[in-house]
Amino acid sequence: MGPSVGAPSRIHRSLEKGADRTVNPERRRKRALMVFQIFIYGYLLLMFGIQLSMWATRNW
Repeated sequence: MGPSVGAPSRIHRSLEKGADRTVNPERRRKRALMVFQIFIYGYLLLMFGIQLSMWATRNW
């Protein structure tokens, strides 16, 4: 007897995984850009905070 009608076959699942691999580099690129953006904005906020603290303590 073969697999049940409603269950996805092994071939179908492997095709889905293959399709996921083609999307994966795009997802990784987007995630890397998001991480880079968060890092840059965090760095800028840190620099702004340092300048504020210098201004508050020494009237810089």
